[in-house]
Amino acid sequence: MGLSNSLSSALLMVAMIQIFVIFGGISVGKISELSKEMYGVVSIDMRPILDRCSIVGISINPMPSGSIIYVNTSNNGSMQWWDYRKIFVILDILLTSGSKQSYFASVASLPYTIYGDTINPGIVDPGEILGVWYNLQGIYVDNISKVRVVFSTQYGGVCIG
Repeated sequence: MGLSNSLSSALLMVAMIQIFVIFGGISVGKISELSKEMYGVVSIDMRPILDRCSIVGISINPMPSGSIIYVNTSNNGSMQWWDYRKIFVILDILLTSGSKQSYFASVASLPYTIYGDTINPGIVDPGEILGVWYNLQGIYVDNISKVRVVFSTQYGGVCIG
């Protein structure tokens, strides 16, 4: 009885996934491609070792048209380089009015610089710092109450500052 319930549940789940995939307009091959791109060929157990990160500095500076937020992230202790086309930054800003602004971008689409780039120019290697910045039009320093940065790396590492 238990085995037949498990099998019927599994078949129902597979059917629902296929329906979702068909109506969602995404092929199973595309999902496989995305998961391979997200995790590569690295085992899930290795991700914390390969993708260590820490936010080492956040600063908010005034500009005539708004603000600029600088974020420095280090991969010190990581055993893997970072591909800035596959890492993302989420910026949450709480304004003094109580409203919240959120921004999401890949590092490659933001202005960035790599400090201590000695091994592979243009790619953050272990022990280096990646600096990115957001230009915020119309959001002035005096109106910002709180800033939270979430940095997500290519193999699933996450750091929050």
